[in-house]
Amino acid sequence: MIAISTYKAFWEYMATVVPGINKVFIIHEEADLAAAIRDIDGGDVILFAVIPSTDIEATSVDDFEEIESCFVFVVKKSDRGALTHDEFIAELEITQVIINAVKRKMIELAGDTDHCNDAGTYSHLMHRLFVNGMHTDPEYNLLGCNGWGLNFKLKTTGI
Repeated sequence: MIAISTYKAFWEYMATVVPGINKVFIIHEEADLAAAIRDIDGGDVILFAVIPSTDIEATSVDDFEEIESCFVFVVKKSDRGALTHDEFIAELEITQVIINAVKRKMIELAGDTDHCNDAGTYSHLMHRLFVNGMHTDPEYNLLGCNGWGLNFKLKTTGI
C-alpha cells in the first residue's frame, strides 16, 4: 500500500509542477470533500486526491503485489447558476487543460527509467502506473464545483 503521507506529498508536488492548481486536499469520504469545499474561495482550482483502496494480486502466498485504485478530481469552485453556458464550458476547458497536464506529468514520471528504482522518488511511485487504464470523466456540480475526475491504478510491492 502507498503510505498516505507519500500519496499526499506526491499530489502536493504535482501542484508545484502543474500550473493552475491552487490547493490540494487528501480526502477519504464525501464529508471530507464537503468540508474542504466549504472552506475554499470561489474561483480556486482544487486537486482532491481520494485515499486509494487496494486489491491484492497474487500467484502464491510468497508472490504478491497490490493494485492501488486511485481517484483524483481537478475542479473549480463556482456557482453554476451564475454562469452562462459559454462561461460554464470555458470553466470546464480551463480545468481540462489542468487535468491533461496532470496526466502528462504522471506518464512522464512513469517513463523515467533512470529513477524508477530510487525508493522515495515520484518516478518510483509512478513507475508502475497502468497508463492504458487511466480514465477521465467530467464532473458537474460536485458539491458546488465543476471540472474533471481521473481514475487510475498503480501496482505496488504490497504490504
